[in-house]
Amino acid sequence: MNDLTEILVAVAAVVLPLAVLCALNRFRLGAKVAGAAVFLAGIGFGVMAAGGTIGGIVDVPSAVIVEAFSVSLLFVAGRAGDVWNALKIAVFRKNAGRAELEKASLSLALLSRLILVGGLVGFLLGALGMLNNLDDLSAVGPNLAVALIAPLYALIASALVSALKTVIDAKIAEQ
Repeated sequence: MNDLTEILVAVAAVVLPLAVLCALNRFRLGAKVAGAAVFLAGIGFGVMAAGGTIGGIVDVPSAVIVEAFSVSLLFVAGRAGDVWNALKIAVFRKNAGRAELEKASLSLALLSRLILVGGLVGFLLGALGMLNNLDDLSAVGPNLAVALIAPLYALIASALVSALKTVIDAKIAEQ
């Protein structure tokens, strides 16, 4: 194992038990942050265990495509404020009535779908970029990165949003 892998394993070994202890404390903010850290550390460890590097999955154009697509359509749908309110409810334990919780749940479900569609759009843009540049092999690589990494970012972001939606759905069930 290289040094970075060993560091990630050590961090995961410390953070995972902390996340479990915090989760037992009724899902306070610490448990959510620790859980997200373990989630991301697991992805990083998986990439490095497969022989890659963290730098190999960092691609700014892919992140911009997924983010710009999903957030802009969230504004077009008029749900950006609802998503912000849902984040306050899920992460910061803001109290809310049943109608507000249901609206927050629907908003996060919409955001999750928009993020996944943004990943598909990124894949298609990257694939089209590759096909348009088959005569220039130096341009194929960056377009291939967009085609493969944008869906990865979308799946990761959608999983995190779905986890927050689960928190809100549990609050609805409690009422």
